[in-house]
Amino acid sequence: MEDGEEKAWVEEVNAMVFAHYRRGESIHNTGGQMTETTTAAEGERFSGQTMEGTTETKWEIVVDDDKLHVILRVEPGAKKRKELNEDDLGGQMESQTEPLLEVQNALDCESILQKLRALHIVQGIDFAAIIEATQATQPSDFIVARGVKPREGTNGWVELMVDTDHKQKQLSGEGEDVHSLKGDRIPSVRAGQTIAVIHPPLPGAPGITVTNELIPPKPVRPVTVHIGKGVKMAENGKKIIAVDNGRLVFRQEGLDVHISVVDTFVHDGDVNMSSGSIRFHGDVDITGSVGDGMEVEADGRVIIYQNVHRAMVTSKQAVIIRKNVIGSTISAGTDRAMPSELIRLLGEMEEDIENMVILIKQLLRSPSWKTFAWAKSEQLLFFKLIKLLMNDKFSDLEKKGKKYIEAVKKEDGQQISSVWRDLTERLQRCFFSSVPNESHSFPQLVKLLDDIKGITGSYTSKQNVDNYVEMAYALNSTIYCRGDIVVFGRGCQNCTIHSDGFLDIKG
Repeated sequence: MEDGEEKAWVEEVNAMVFAHYRRGESIHNTGGQMTETTTAAEGERFSGQTMEGTTETKWEIVVDDDKLHVILRVEPGAKKRKELNEDDLGGQMESQTEPLLEVQNALDCESILQKLRALHIVQGIDFAAIIEATQATQPSDFIVARGVKPREGTNGWVELMVDTDHKQKQLSGEGEDVHSLKGDRIPSVRAGQTIAVIHPPLPGAPGITVTNELIPPKPVRPVTVHIGKGVKMAENGKKIIAVDNGRLVFRQEGLDVHISVVDTFVHDGDVNMSSGSIRFHGDVDITGSVGDGMEVEADGRVIIYQNVHRAMVTSKQAVIIRKNVIGSTISAGTDRAMPSELIRLLGEMEEDIENMVILIKQLLRSPSWKTFAWAKSEQLLFFKLIKLLMNDKFSDLEKKGKKYIEAVKKEDGQQISSVWRDLTERLQRCFFSSVPNESHSFPQLVKLLDDIKGITGSYTSKQNVDNYVEMAYALNSTIYCRGDIVVFGRGCQNCTIHSDGFLDIKG
């Protein structure tokens, strides 16, 4: 009862008491009870206990969505008591303005246990919390049963036994940044050296709900290792050994790992019409400049000690240009912008699909859905529900999904990872199929969302330190990198720049 209501109630009770007292009548109140009825004559002292109001104990049991916690919400009842006193002083009656409150928690353990049994809650019951709830003196929540979360496993992974971080360091000089490639040691490996250990996936352990249902952990997958030049498998696929001397190239895209050892091609002077373009499977060092219309393409890193002018330089690892880039295209990273574009599209779809899952979860709880599910094929209903949501609340998801599928198909002939193709097929079956299929169920939709999160998470959390671009200055150029981009000289003008890592432009 609010303060205003309490005051009004007190005034109303006082008025009733005064009216009946003056007439010498008994008092009855439907909202409480008279514990004593007294008729006072003139000159007598009136003293009696009056008006008792009672509120009942309220409680409810709530099970969370994952069925891992059972919450008992208790609001104890109370007895309100008013005492009225009158002294024969001018015929005035004085009443106690503040009610006397007596907390009454009528909740008992047996009632709680009966309700838990009715809800089929048998796992992880906390009897101490139940007893504490029966003794609560103020509104409180108690966790009276707990399930067990599944212990998630670990995907397979590759442990490198050698250093691959040959990224050039920026040294701070007096008053300006100094960037130098001289004296930097590029880590190398020797033939016969163990360069990596392949770890198998570690499966998780299932959990259990408060209703004694198993909760399977997320599936784990092994890492797929692609062996390139200069390396071999050993010990039944547990280790990777170098067979050549050179620089280790390690690249990871989700659970796909590419590893090789490359040698270095050194080109003295400029790359121009006389020398022709350069394509090499290892590292490329160019002591001069790269001229108009020329292309330099390498599986390893590219170092250019002079300028790049109206040319194209592409590396699957890193591009380092000591001086300026004019009117050129520089790219560092596998498939150029392709993985980044797919991840961007997946990230946008991930948010829409997650919102769809939340909405469908609410719909599945409705009695009408359960009625329809009994009467018709649940697969058909889910298929129609997906179509309805795609046409109404999630129309953008259809556009993003089609754009992703088209992008994958366009690159299908260019050694795109099977991860992308598999996901494309599942997206088509779930959102773009014209007939119901095995993908049209709530568990399959949740699994699709989890796999998308796993792919986008693996790309963002395992950024390849081998991908980076460094240059002094850029004008009228396009620069793409799966990792970091550093412009350490006079800055950039009229350039298009895309970095999956950080962008650091001096000047």
